[in-house]
Amino acid sequence: MRDYATFDEYRRADVAFHVTLAEAADAPRVLAAMMAIQVEASAIIACLAQPRTLLESSNDEHAVLIELLRERDVEAAKRLLRHLDGTVRITASLQVSDPETGGYAVNGPSVAPSP
Repeated sequence: MRDYATFDEYRRADVAFHVTLAEAADAPRVLAAMMAIQVEASAIIACLAQPRTLLESSNDEHAVLIELLRERDVEAAKRLLRHLDGTVRITASLQVSDPETGGYAVNGPSVAPSP
């Protein structure tokens, strides 16, 4: 994921990373949930600044997670994911309810909720 020229390229690789992890779970509901999350997250992330240092930090976290999974260190992987809960809370706080669609809007077009 480190070789990207634009944020769009980075984001495509980031989505692929998360979807691939969900696919590895071999659980269709987990995969469907991850795909829905990525659609909604993309709408929010597109409205935020993407400093290169933040993207590099995300890449570093992904690399650590991959290494922990290779080592089958489930407990350390869980701790890493819990550490990232702050990102989820920050992102969720940026969501603004849109009464027309029942979805949310973040300084941009409304995104309808996933089915």
